This record gives sequence, C-alpha cells and structure tokens, in this order.
Amino acid sequence: MTIFNIDLVSSDLGVGIVGLDAYQGTGFIMYSQTDVRERFNIRSDQTRAFVSVTYDATEDQWYYLANSALVAFTPEPYDHLIASVDFAADTITMLDGAQDPIAGVSAGLIESDIQILPNMWMGSANAGEFMVTGTHMTIDFATERVDLTRDDLGKGIVGMDWLTGQGYIMYSDIDVRSRFDIRSDQAGSFVSVIYNADQNQWYYVGNSEFVAFDPLSTDVLIAQVDFGTDRIDMMNRDDSSDPLYVNGMLAGVYYTDIRIIANRWNWSKNKGEFQVFGSYLDLAPPMGPEPIELDGNSHSIAATDHRTGDGFIMYSAQDLQDRFPAINSYTDDHFVAVVYQDGAWYYDNNTRLVAFTPTETDILVAAVDFGENTVQDLQGYGS
Repeated sequence: MTIFNIDLVSSDLGVGIVGLDAYQGTGFIMYSQTDVRERFNIRSDQTRAFVSVTYDATEDQWYYLANSALVAFTPEPYDHLIASVDFAADTITMLDGAQDPIAGVSAGLIESDIQILPNMWMGSANAGEFMVTGTHMTIDFATERVDLTRDDLGKGIVGMDWLTGQGYIMYSDIDVRSRFDIRSDQAGSFVSVIYNADQNQWYYVGNSEFVAFDPLSTDVLIAQVDFGTDRIDMMNRDDSSDPLYVNGMLAGVYYTDIRIIANRWNWSKNKGEFQVFGSYLDLAPPMGPEPIELDGNSHSIAATDHRTGDGFIMYSAQDLQDRFPAINSYTDDHFVAVVYQDGAWYYDNNTRLVAFTPTETDILVAAVDFGENTVQDLQGYGS
C-alpha cells in the first residue's frame, strides 16, 4: 500500500456530484485522479475529482451515475472509494480507516476533513445530487509488490552502442526473452524501449535493431533514459498527480530498491548496455488500458453496400492507412468494419474482405448486423 496526501482546490469540488434521482440502490463516492468531466460523459460543472458509482456483482461491472442513466466504466489504478452511499435512504458513510479493496478498487480514508451532503447542489436543495466540501485527504492506494530473482535481472539489459535520444526501461511480467527476439542471457523482466510519435508505435531495443511491439496492460515504464548522455532517471511516483500513462503505457514506481547503471553488462564495462540490480518493485495493479481520447469529430467507416450477416466495428491504435494496404484513403484512420469467418478475421475495404491478424491493442467497440443495419454498443463488455 502507498499513502498519498491530496490537497483539494475549488475546481476539484465543483458545484456538486451528479446522482440519479430514480436510483434506489447502494454505491459509493469515488475519487478519480483523472478529471471525471473529461473521463466520463457527465456535467461539465460537477466536481473534477469525485463521482458517484455503483457495482453490479452479478455482471462484475462498475457503473457511474450520469444524472439520467447508469453508465459502465472500467476502473483505473488510482481510483479510490471514500464513502458508501444508500441512495434510497440518502445516507452517506465515510470509509474511515484502512479498508480492503472493493471489487478491485482501493478504499478508505486515513485522514480527511471532507464532508459529503446528500440532496444538495451548489449550496441549495436538489434531490439525488451531492455536495462535497473539504480541503484535503490522506488515502492509501493498493500497490502490487514484485519480488525479483537473479533470473529476472540476468546479465543486464540489451541496448545499442550508437543510440541517442530518449527512451525508457520497461518492466514486463512476461519473460522478455520468450516474449521478444532478444538475447537469452539478458534480464528476464526488463527491456529498453523507445516510442516513435510519428508512427504512434513502441519499439524494443534488440541490440542490433528496433522491433515494433504492442504494450500489454501489465507493462510498466520504470525509468527514463537519455541514451546519448547515459542519464537514467527512475520514474518514482511521489504523488497521485504524476502522469499515470506515457503514450498508452502505465508508468511509474512507488517504492523500489532497483538501480540501473549505464554501459555495464555482467558487471563489466560494455557500451550501450545496462546493468540492473535490486530485489523488489511496488507497482500500481493493472486495471485495463489507458482510456482512448478521440478528437471529437465524426468518424466515417466504409463497408460493402450489400453485405449481410454479423460483424463488428473495431478500433485500431495504429493508423489504418499505415497498417492495412488495401484500405481506402477516405475511411477513418482508426475505426474499421470487420468480420470473423471460418476461424479468421477480415476487414471490409468497401469492396471486399481482406484477411488481417489482430493485435493486442485492437478493440471491438460495437456489434453490427449488416443486413438489418443495426449497431449494438459493446460498452462494458469483456474480452
């Protein structure tokens, strides 16, 4: 567990927390590091830092209350429950003291002056909403301890002698020697990586070449590297306002005794490589990928006019114009119609189906009945 002291300002509190007048169940008030007004489809004048939520144990699904509906969402690593709510009785119980996580979300207040008032909004009576006051809270986030073995550290981390520019050291809970095409005697848990912003693509450093890969939700960036100057800065998370993701990958370490030394391999000088030693990492528990921010514009998806049967709308993190050679230039850069037939995936390029291999970052966002021209949102569904 990791303790954070959080100071609250007026924008964190807004004019209140949106509820749902007709909802009669139980739930929670949740703190969110990410601004809930940007993260969720919710009123722009409500609190930045707090939202009312409920958990459906039958569906194993969290929902936030959006004033007119319950909307499914996926918790982030730094979400934290601070109070329980009986919406029917309009009672609020602060979750004081150490608490066990609730359905995977951290909970509890070590110390706070926060007060939450039911049926209030902007200082006036308003059924179903909540008003929150206060200046600070001390909370205990759940973290995940990773104990490292000699095999996790290996002889070092592969690099490139001539490499310059910025990059990172990444932790992988899957042995990188089996996951990537890399030296069998290098560290099992760590690899040096770079990000190409123009291509929106991560690469690992394979001693003689850069190799593209798609990050997993369990990958974590633990250090930033200047390859030209051999400077290494551990990405220590000192408080909950530190960046949670870097280009889609979880970033930061709470506590660790890890040290990384440049230009060392198997405890001898070796330009371009890295020696890593230590015994543990405290990381945020993986809770799904970074929320995807779209540009707010409409997205036109081309598909064959007379297609029938079932299919899907798929989101691709990689630009489709770069990824699929047969895609039309006028279709969307990240959304495409796809179908699954006879054990294989195909995308629709507006005239025919073209086979492709899915990646771990592809997401099906809607189900389509092409014959009936119906679309079903897959929000809240699992993998």
